[in-house]
Amino acid sequence: MSKKILKMGMDEAGRGSLIGPMIVAGVILNESSEQALREAGVTDSKKLKRSAREKLFEKIESMADWYGTVAVMPEEIDRENLNKLTMEAFRKLVCMALSDGFIPNMVIADAVGRDNRTINACIQLKIFMEKKADSKYTVVGAASIIAKVTRDREIEKIREQYGLVGSGYPGDRHTIDWLMKNSKALPPSVIRHKWKSRSNPYYSKS
Repeated sequence: MSKKILKMGMDEAGRGSLIGPMIVAGVILNESSEQALREAGVTDSKKLKRSAREKLFEKIESMADWYGTVAVMPEEIDRENLNKLTMEAFRKLVCMALSDGFIPNMVIADAVGRDNRTINACIQLKIFMEKKADSKYTVVGAASIIAKVTRDREIEKIREQYGLVGSGYPGDRHTIDWLMKNSKALPPSVIRHKWKSRSNPYYSKS
């Protein structure tokens, strides 16, 4: 019996948001599952409607050999460089997969910012980062969907608890207006205070 070839893809969601965590996801697929998910329409989550992402999330859950997520909270993002945190999350996901007994033949991640290089993970496994990998590779597209749907669900919790208005992104005037009105009610676990944007009313260089 031939050994299964496993690919691992990784991507994030919420990198540019003012509200909530950045979610970094990893997915491991074998060749047959990758083909089936490609035919089902798995691709970059940004190209899909929310209803489609939700349906594909369930397919990925049922067909993936392994998947996992890492939540990077606003407090962490305020303290550390975002690119560094993303790459640390990539490494952590690889180590999580390995600890669960999965050793992928290849690990691909969507490029971090302008970074487009190879980094080391656990036991000398290398992570190949490529721009627009979520569109080019089904396994990275699957990770993109897992990350996006997981983050959407976290944002809904914030919306229900704190009455969030808008998308949570700095380009959304509704979100900025909501932030201006609700500053005292928002704990550090909800908002990034050091996001470098003129539209962020909480931005501080300190």
